[in-house]
Amino acid sequence: MKKSILYLISCLFVCFVFFQCKRTNLVKGYSKYSEGLYYKLLAFGDGQNTQHAHDVLIFDAVVKTNKDSIFWQSNQTAQHALIVNLLSLRSDTSLFNYFTDLSEGDSVSLMMSPERFFRMFFDTIAPDFTLRDTLLCVDLKLNQFISMYEYEHNYTISSSENLDKELPELKSIEDYLLNQKLIVKPDLNGIYWINHEKTNKETIQYGNIVTIELKGSFLNGNPITSNVQKMTFAFGTPDQVVKGLNIVIGKLKKGEITKIILPSRLAFGEKGSSNGVIPPYTPLIYELTIIDIK
Repeated sequence: MKKSILYLISCLFVCFVFFQCKRTNLVKGYSKYSEGLYYKLLAFGDGQNTQHAHDVLIFDAVVKTNKDSIFWQSNQTAQHALIVNLLSLRSDTSLFNYFTDLSEGDSVSLMMSPERFFRMFFDTIAPDFTLRDTLLCVDLKLNQFISMYEYEHNYTISSSENLDKELPELKSIEDYLLNQKLIVKPDLNGIYWINHEKTNKETIQYGNIVTIELKGSFLNGNPITSNVQKMTFAFGTPDQVVKGLNIVIGKLKKGEITKIILPSRLAFGEKGSSNGVIPPYTPLIYELTIIDIK
C-alpha cells in the first residue's frame, strides 16, 4: 500500500514538473522574455549598447515560418536592412525593452505572432499566408544604431513602403515553389537554385569570353522572348546581363546547366525593363547553359 502511494506521489510530482516546464518553455530552445515573446541569443557583438541614446536600429533580418521556410529577408529589399524606429516600439514595452538592451553586433532569434511582427515592424496587418503560423521566427543581427537625423538624411524609403511592394513578389515565388512541389531556399544572394547540372570542366574567370544559351520566363510560364537567346560577351562587363545572372555565371563551369529564380532586385528591379515587357518588382525564371569559355 505504501509503495502504491509513493508511486502515485512520484507520478504526480513528475507531471507537475513536466507541466511547469511546458509552461515556462513553450518554444523549444527559446527563453520566455514576456507573454508571447521568446528569444535566443545567437552571438554577442562587440559594439556599444543603445542605452536610449539613438532612435533607429539597423538590422540584418531573416523571417521564417514555423516550418523554417524563409518568406522575407532584409537583403532582398531596396535598403538591404530592416530599419526599426525605437519610438515606434514604445507601445510594445517588451520589444522596446529587449531592443534597448542590445549592443551593436548582437545576433538574436525571436519568436512572436505574425500579427505582432507586422504591426510593430511594418505598421501593417499580417498577410493571410502568414496567419497559418502561430509564431514566426525572426533572426536579427544589429549592425548599428543611428540618430533620427542620420536616418532621415540617409534612408529615404521607409521599410513599410518596401514591404508593400516586395512582399507580394516573395509570396508569388513561394506559391510557385509550392505548386511545383519544390523545396528550395534562397542562397545568401537571394537566388533560388531549382536545378544545377554540374561538370568538372574549367571555371569562369573575370574577363573570360563566355558563350551562353539563355531562356527566360515569368512564374506563370510565359516566355520573356519567343526564342532561346545565345550570347557571347566578356564576363564581368557591366550591363551585358542582369545582376543576378552575372552572379550565377560566376559560379558555373563550362557545360553546366542551371535553372534559377531571380527576385526583381537581381533582375529588372523597381522600374522593370525599358521596353515595358517586364513590369516592376517581377521575379523571373532563367534556364542557363554555359556553352563555351575562352
